Amino acid sequence: MGRNVLACAGMWLAALGAMVGVGGCRWCRREGPVPQSVLNCRQLSQEGVTALERGQTHEAETLLTKAITTCPTDCEARRNYAELLHKTGRRHEAVLQLTEALKSTPEDEAAWVKLADLYLGLNELDRAKQSAEQALQLNTRSVPALLVQASVKRKQNLGREALADFHRALNLDPENRDVLWEISDTYRQLGEPQRELANLQALADTFTPGEEPQRVLHQQGLALSALGRHAEAVSVLTLARERGAASPELLFHLAEAQLRMGQTLEARQALAQALALEPNHASSRTLLDRLELAQQPGAFRR
Repeated sequence: MGRNVLACAGMWLAALGAMVGVGGCRWCRREGPVPQSVLNCRQLSQEGVTALERGQTHEAETLLTKAITTCPTDCEARRNYAELLHKTGRRHEAVLQLTEALKSTPEDEAAWVKLADLYLGLNELDRAKQSAEQALQLNTRSVPALLVQASVKRKQNLGREALADFHRALNLDPENRDVLWEISDTYRQLGEPQRELANLQALADTFTPGEEPQRVLHQQGLALSALGRHAEAVSVLTLARERGAASPELLFHLAEAQLRMGQTLEARQALAQALALEPNHASSRTLLDRLELAQQPGAFRR
């Protein structure tokens, strides 16, 4: 019996040795001393992320390439490199990096989420859906995975199903700004401005008063206009205009709301500002032409 025990122990140790050999740099996921190659990879990868955060794209790519060369099976290094590729517009290359990473580390939830997001950006909806489902199999409470899955459904014109996923994500993270924005935007697409406005207000409430982003105020103004609350729309859109550099689209929407309130002079000024920024802004040009025509003597009025 002792010989059998020793034989089994020997076989187990041999199998463990084979697993370590195949795993390569995945040694870092096991107990015991970490190989120097893994430590070097981690260091290079972190330096690459820091460089990317500083906007030093070329240096970041050099460091992350070295990290992957040092430890080709390190999923985090490949994820970081994929992020760089994504930010520099090389989505297909980023997909290849993540696909390669997941061959050796299929349990990496973050990599599946990132892959799903990349496929979504490439409009490969079936693959995005499959990748998001893989992430959710690993973690059913993954808010980022639920966000991607819901976004896929929105692109498939399944707004109600998307809302179910978004609300599930919101239950897990009640003040998640990305989720609140997506919910409000989905209600906008569904033509439900009252619910859109409620979620936009919930989103605005996550910011310190006076620090709400311009895009949130802009959308609030549009929802108020859709509800016929034009005076409030003018107030909110005016505030949005003052919250940073205003786009021609924002100025056009402000002019529209001002006209509905009979504020013709103010509307003209907003349209002039829009056209100064973008002389060929079609919506602003059309509305201004209508105003000028209406001011001409003998203009036909209904």
